[in-house]
This record gives sequence, structure tokens and C-alpha cells, in this order.
Amino acid sequence: MITTEQIVNLPYMYIQGLNLSSSGTKILTLESGQVRDSTNQFDIVIPDEILLNGSGNGVNAVAPGLTLVGNMFYSVFAIGSSLGLQTPAAIISSFGQSPILPKGYDIFNFIGVWNTDGAVNFTKMYQIGGSSKRTYLYDTPISVLSGGSATTFTPVNLSAAIPAIPDISVTLKTDYISTFVNHFFKLRPTGSVSLGEIKITAIVENIEEGNFLIIPGLASSNNPSIDYMVNSNTDTVSIYVYGFSYN
Repeated sequence: MITTEQIVNLPYMYIQGLNLSSSGTKILTLESGQVRDSTNQFDIVIPDEILLNGSGNGVNAVAPGLTLVGNMFYSVFAIGSSLGLQTPAAIISSFGQSPILPKGYDIFNFIGVWNTDGAVNFTKMYQIGGSSKRTYLYDTPISVLSGGSATTFTPVNLSAAIPAIPDISVTLKTDYISTFVNHFFKLRPTGSVSLGEIKITAIVENIEEGNFLIIPGLASSNNPSIDYMVNSNTDTVSIYVYGFSYN
């Protein structure tokens, strides 16, 4: 019998360790750690690194009956047995849904998300976080807007780069080319009031100016987005997602 000790002094719905990473293959690496299950009654303790196989199904692989497709986010769960009958493990599941558990497993909790590329490999990125705040950094930034010149607030679809999770923050790089000094562009969470705007003013004209920003991303209807606008339709801005974070 495999036993899992209840650690009652740890915080409500805590998570320690269990960070994910991928080198751009069909393997997702999960570091050791532990997490309270979704009912806040049991601790799922994973003492050693696990390699999750995106091509297989079952324990430490993709949920039974699910096949990964390209350019899609998936949820990752730690799984275990409330009776201590199975070795604590992990599973990859459809995003936003509770996992279909392999036989013998009856407890779980969400520990992260990951997306696939066009070749159905896991995107090369890194996850960091010592507690419930999880930050993800792409090895190669994802372009979500190229040469945008809208002069009224216009949504930029971020679904290729961030999952639809409430209270998510997006790390962006913007490249702005202004035809005149003191022209500007603005960003805001989609549909927010003017107080939520970020305004960047050009210092020079006709030279690309780069800025790194962190902004909340609206995550609704599985279509996370931000709004942008430029001062003049002779100006352009390009936007790249470097990563995201959530609690």
C-alpha cells in the first residue's frame, strides 16, 4: 500500500514546487513537489521528477480517450488515491475541464497549463512559482499583432498565447513606430474604462521604439484579448507575448 501523509499545517489549497517545463518536444517535464487536492482534504506528494508523454494515454500522459491537437492549451493535474492505493502522478487533460482519471485514482488538483505548437509538440517555455502564483515565459515570443494602425480601441486576440483564465496578466513587448514625436498608442484590458489604459508616447519619430509591459488580459468566452489603438493611422504598433501569470 502507498501511503500519503496529510500535512494539516500547510495553507488552504496550497501548492509547492510542481513547476513544468518543455524543450519543444512531446514530453512535458514536471518537477517534484506537492499540492492539496481539489477538496482540500488530501495531499498529493510527488517526490521525484515526472516526464509526461504527450503521445500516450493514462498515468503521466494524456487523459484516457483524449488526443492532443496543435495550437491548443491543455490543463495539467496532479492525481492520486485517497486510499493510498496508487502512486501519485500527473495527467494532461482538456483545458477548463476536470480530468478523466485512470483506474484507481480519485483525487486531483490543477497545477498548470501548457500549449502545443503546429506540430503537436509542447511549446518551448518555462514555468516558475513557489506557491499558487504561476508565471510562464516563452522561449520564443508569440506575435499577436503586426503593424496595427487602428485609431479606435480594437481587440487583439491573445488566445494563441495565453489561456482563458480569470485574473491573468500578460507580459508584452510593443514595437511602436510614430510619424511624429509626441504621438502615442494605448493598451487596455478589453472593454475596460479609460482609467485602465496604458499610454506610451513616442520619444522620436520614424524609429521603432520597444517597451515591455504587464497588463491584465480579459479572459472570457475562451477568447482572451486586450484592446489597442494608435494616435494616427500613419503610426503602427506590433505586439508580442513574452509570457503570462495567474494565481
